[in-house]
Amino acid sequence: MATNTLSDQTDETATLGSDSGGANFNETFLKFLTPLASLRLTVVLFAMAIFIILAGTLAQVNKDIWVVIDEYFRTGIAKIEFKIFFPPSFFPNLDQQNIPGFFLFPGGWLIGFLMGINLFAAHLIRFKVQAKGSQRTIGWTIIAVGSLITWLVIVSGANKDGFQGYSLLSWQALWWLLEAGVGLATFAGCVLFFYMDKQRKAERGLILGFTILLGCLLGWFISQGQAARFSDSSMRILWQLIKATFAGCVLLSGCIFLFKKRAGIVLLHAGVGLMMLSELIVGTMAVETQMTISEGETTNFAHDIREIELAIIDETDPKEDKVTIIPKSILLARKEGVVSDPKLPFDYELVKYYPNASLRKVSSLTPEEKKENENPATAGIGMDWIALPMRSATGTDMGGGVDTPAAYIKVIDKKTSESLGVYLLDLEMALQEIGQPVVVDGTPYQLYLRFKRYYKPYSVTLNDVRKDDYAGTNTVMSYSSDIKLVDPENKVDRDIKVWMNNPLRYSGETFYQSGYHADPTTGKEMTTLSVVTNVGWMIPYVSCMIVVVGMLYHFMITLMRYLNRREKQRNEPSAVNEFLPPGKENDLAWQNRARVQAKITDYLVPILIVVIFGGYLMSKARVPKPESNEMNLYEFGQLPILYEGRTKPVDTLARNSLRIISGKQEFTDQNGDKQPAIKWFLDTIAKPSDAFEYDVIRIENPELLDTLELTKRPGFRYSFDDFIEKMPELMKQSDLARQAGKGKATLYQSRVLDLEKKIGVVDLLIQSFKPPEIRAESARDDLIEAIRRHGMLDRRNPPRAIPPGGEGEKEDEWQTYSYAW
Repeated sequence: MATNTLSDQTDETATLGSDSGGANFNETFLKFLTPLASLRLTVVLFAMAIFIILAGTLAQVNKDIWVVIDEYFRTGIAKIEFKIFFPPSFFPNLDQQNIPGFFLFPGGWLIGFLMGINLFAAHLIRFKVQAKGSQRTIGWTIIAVGSLITWLVIVSGANKDGFQGYSLLSWQALWWLLEAGVGLATFAGCVLFFYMDKQRKAERGLILGFTILLGCLLGWFISQGQAARFSDSSMRILWQLIKATFAGCVLLSGCIFLFKKRAGIVLLHAGVGLMMLSELIVGTMAVETQMTISEGETTNFAHDIREIELAIIDETDPKEDKVTIIPKSILLARKEGVVSDPKLPFDYELVKYYPNASLRKVSSLTPEEKKENENPATAGIGMDWIALPMRSATGTDMGGGVDTPAAYIKVIDKKTSESLGVYLLDLEMALQEIGQPVVVDGTPYQLYLRFKRYYKPYSVTLNDVRKDDYAGTNTVMSYSSDIKLVDPENKVDRDIKVWMNNPLRYSGETFYQSGYHADPTTGKEMTTLSVVTNVGWMIPYVSCMIVVVGMLYHFMITLMRYLNRREKQRNEPSAVNEFLPPGKENDLAWQNRARVQAKITDYLVPILIVVIFGGYLMSKARVPKPESNEMNLYEFGQLPILYEGRTKPVDTLARNSLRIISGKQEFTDQNGDKQPAIKWFLDTIAKPSDAFEYDVIRIENPELLDTLELTKRPGFRYSFDDFIEKMPELMKQSDLARQAGKGKATLYQSRVLDLEKKIGVVDLLIQSFKPPEIRAESARDDLIEAIRRHGMLDRRNPPRAIPPGGEGEKEDEWQTYSYAW
C-alpha cells in the first residue's frame, strides 16, 4: 500500500551506480517500480478489496461462509455470479436462482499480493534511508535485533510440546509490575516536565497531559486494590500485548536511526505487511476442527465439520479396529462408474450424494413425495428410511446451521462383480455412532459417512460442562467445561477448566469453548470445543501492536510539529498587530497585552460553545420535581427491574418499550401535552383501558391501514382502541404471514408481523404486572390456572420486578410482579 507522503528529491537515486551502465539500470528499475508504487494503484486496489468484500457478503445469502471464504477470498480469481446482487430481501418478487451469468474478478489473495507489491515498491522509491555511517550501522543492527525479538515473540506461542500462553511470572506478579510501571512512568513524566526547557511549551503541555492521565490511572489502581486487577484471561492477553509492544518499540528505535521523522510510517507499514502475512499463514496452514464430548466420556480425535469422509471399519480384531478412509475429494471425484482399489475390501459406486439432507420414514411419505423422491436403497437402513435433499446452510442462517450430507453407496463384490446392495449412509447416524453393517466374503464391516477426523496423541475427558444464562432469560451468558487432559508422551495429566474467552493452548493447538447441548430425552450434557491448529496465532497480536507503536510515534511527531508551528506563529509580531494601538508596534508591554488578547479571542468561541451546550445538557439532566398532588414519576422510574438478563431502571424499560411500538421515547396524550414514557408504562400496567386510548402504535403500511380500516394521519400513530375490533382479522393475517415463511413473506405480511410484535410487547408488560384472580369459591382451580399462566409467561422472558429476598434464594432469582403477588 503506497503512501501519499512524498520525500524530497535527492541525487541519491542518480548515483546508485558507479558507471553509466549502472545508472541506466537504476533508471530502468525506477521506471519499472514507479507505476507499481503509484497511489492511484493503491486506491484501485482498495476499491477492489471493498468490492470483493461486498460480493462475498452478498454471496452468503446462498452459500455457507466457509465456501465463500474459499471461493472469494482465499483464491486468486473469484467467480462472481450476477444473481448475488439481487438478494431476496431487496428484490422479494424476483426469482434469484434464474438469473444467469457470472464474471471473473481478482480474488482476495491476488488483491492482497498486489497490495504487498504496491507497499514494497512505495518503500523502495519514497522511503530513503537517511542515516549514514555509524548511525546506519546502528540502525540496521537494532532492526535486526528487533526482528529477532519479534520472531521469538511469535514462536513463543507455538510450543508443540506442552502448554503455552503463560508468562514467566504469575499473573499477580505481572499485575504488580504493571502498577509499578505506571508509577515509574508517572514519576518520569513529572521529572521531565519540571526539568524541560520552559520555552518548549508544546512538549511540556503534552507531557503534563499524559502525566496527569497516568497519575489518575495509578490512583485508581491504588484506591481499588485487587478489585482493579484484571482477570487471569485478561492478564494472559495483556502479557501477549506487552511482549508485542516491546518488540515494536525495539523496531521503532532502529527505524528512528534510519528513517528519522518517517520512522512511524515505516513501522506502521511493516505491521500491516505482517498482518497480511498472518492471513496467508492462516489460509494455507491453519486447521479448524471440533471436539464434541459427553459428560464422563473420553475422546482422542477432533473432526472438521466442513469435510466428510467414508469410513470402512473392520471390527473383527478384538484388540484394534482396521479403518479404511475414503476422503470426500476421492468419493465425489467419480460420481458415475465403479471405483476399485486394492486397499478396499470391496468395490463401490456412488449412486447419489446430497450435500445436505434429512431422514424421513419411508412409511410417512405421501404418494406425491414418493413419486418425487425415488429411494435407491436395496438393503440396510435405507429400506425403512429415505434421505430427502435440503437447501445447504448459508452464512445468513440464524444459529449457524451445519450441512448433514447423505449418500447412497452400492457395494460390489470384488471377485464376482455382483452388487451386495445399495446402502444409505447419513451423517446424523454417524454422529450417533450408528453404522451400516455390510458383510463381504464373510467379514463384517461397518460403514460410516462422517466428519473428517484428526486423531491426537493425547486424550480429553469431559468431567463437567456448565451453561450459564442471563438472569431471567434463556439467553446464554457463558459455557464452561472441566476437562482432564492426558498426554502419556509428554507426561501430562491435568484437570483444566476452559470457558468462553479463556481458551486452552496446548501442543500447538488452541481449545475454545464454543458450544453446549443437552439431550432433551436423557438430559445428558455435551460440550463442543473448537480446536484450532495455527502456528501463527501470535502474529495478529504482534502486528497490531507494531502498527499502534508506529501510529502513535507518527501522530506525536505530527502533533508536535503542528503545535510548535502554531506557537511560533503566535509569537510573531504580525500575529498581534491587529490588537496594537497605532504607534505601539515596538512597545514590549503592549505586545504582551496583545498576545493575551489574541489568546482570549482564540479561546472565546470554543468556551461559548461549551457553555451553551453544557448548560443545555445540565438542564436536561436536572431531576424534575413533581407537584404536591402528583406521583413522583422520576423516582419510580429509578426502581430496578430485571429484563433481558440485565438489571436496569424501570424508566429504561419504559423508554425502550415505547420506542419499539412508537418510534419515540415520549407520547402525546388526549390533551395534546407531551408525556414521558414512564407515564405510559404506569398506565399500561395499572389501568390498561386508559393506556389503550393513547396514540402510540405506529402503523405506516397503506395495505395494513386498509385492513384495520384506519385513515392516514400525521405521525402514523394510533391507539389500541382505534383497531381493537379488527383484532380477529389481524390475527388471521399474522397466521398467514407465518405460514408463508421468512423468505417468501410479502412486505404487507412483514408489516403485519411487526404490528403483532408491537402488540406482544404491550401484552407482555400487562401480563407481567397483572395479579392473578383467586376467587374464594374456586380457589383451587384459579390457583392451578395461575400457575399454568405463569409457566406460559415465564417462557416469554418477561420483565421481573421483584428481587430475591427470601432465605436460600439466588441473586438472579427475580420474580414477576404477577407471580410474586
